[in-house]
Amino acid sequence: MRQLWFLALRNLGRNTRRNIATGSAIALGFAGILLLGGYVHRVSNYLRVYTVYVMHTGHMAMFARDGFEKFQYQPRKFSISNSAQIAIEQALKNETQVDFSERQLSGAGLIGNGRISIPFFAQGYEPSIDQRLQSNPEVLRWINKDGYFSKGKGLWNYSEDIGALALSGGLALRLGKKLVYDEGGDANVQLISGTWQGALNAIDAEVVAHFNTGFRESDFSAIYIGYKRLQQLFDTESVGRYSIWLKDPGQVKKVAKRLTSKLKDSGIDVEVLAWDEERLSPYYTGTMQFLNSLVTFIGIVLASIISFSVLNSTTMTVVERLQEIGMYRSVGFRRSQVSRLFVNESCWLAIVSLIVGAVLGYISIYSINAAKIIYYPPGVPDGLQLRLVASTPFLFKSGAIILLLTLLTTYFAVRRTLRMRVADLLGGIRR
Repeated sequence: MRQLWFLALRNLGRNTRRNIATGSAIALGFAGILLLGGYVHRVSNYLRVYTVYVMHTGHMAMFARDGFEKFQYQPRKFSISNSAQIAIEQALKNETQVDFSERQLSGAGLIGNGRISIPFFAQGYEPSIDQRLQSNPEVLRWINKDGYFSKGKGLWNYSEDIGALALSGGLALRLGKKLVYDEGGDANVQLISGTWQGALNAIDAEVVAHFNTGFRESDFSAIYIGYKRLQQLFDTESVGRYSIWLKDPGQVKKVAKRLTSKLKDSGIDVEVLAWDEERLSPYYTGTMQFLNSLVTFIGIVLASIISFSVLNSTTMTVVERLQEIGMYRSVGFRRSQVSRLFVNESCWLAIVSLIVGAVLGYISIYSINAAKIIYYPPGVPDGLQLRLVASTPFLFKSGAIILLLTLLTTYFAVRRTLRMRVADLLGGIRR
């Protein structure tokens, strides 16, 4: 066995140019796969963390039955009442997998600066939970170490009396609120909306921060505000949903089933959605479906290029070495041993090529990140920096697949030749 490996390594010195060409195809193909994997790894984690933490979706979201579809049209009927909240809080407290949860409320209305009024859509959160989310290690790693407010400080830094809120960048520009509360400018705004009982109500608020939604369509109307402040505006004690974060995100389905069952026994009918369901996170699921399709397509193309390169190289090598194969057979080598010799040669070549490809891939990833390239996806006004993050599991998985593909291609290329008679092999005849 060792002799075959040693002999295979020595044989690599023959046909140097052909081996370099084949090895280059493997190395460059592997480097390209690593670059693609680095992009997908970065984007998938960015979107996951943005959805679960920045958007306050949680690992699961709890609504009143049919509340996900109908809350915005009939909020009074499809919200979670104050009495239901007490039961839900107790159920969450008794569920060991629940890390923490948050009550949320959303709604629309008009926001004014004393001269003009503009439609808004507000997301009401718990400021203390927002603080916890912004300091989460996942957010610090994948989103932004400085937090996601472009100006000002988080709502948790201010008392409830001033009615702190954060404006999206486009809305702040339209309202002329370039300065936030701590900068000493006029940061006062008025929120006007109809209550759930049908009356008209208004509250004052102070702009304490600006943020970027990341999408042009929502950047001119979005507001972050404490959910209790929205309750005052809509004159209600109800909330629209609960966002729930788990200790083990892999337990979402089991925890959802247990909570739904417990609350149903208490007479409370709720609906629980996992964070990665298409209804709850359409942007995440749509983007990931596209990326997975892209990776599959490009992966098949690169795998085909590598396979054909190996097949062509091995076929030419076998044709040139027919007499050598016949000599091996005539001195007692079995077909399996000769086949293993050629497979071992391809294995040595593939391993060296994969190492070179990995080095090229990591150098390319570092160079791209250092270049700080900005690209502009549809609907993203400020653009995004192209960042690639290498994944060690993806490195070994894709490397193993390429290695296996190389070995199988070599084996099938050699197998037909080994069926020839020894006399024909020694005569260099191939039919």
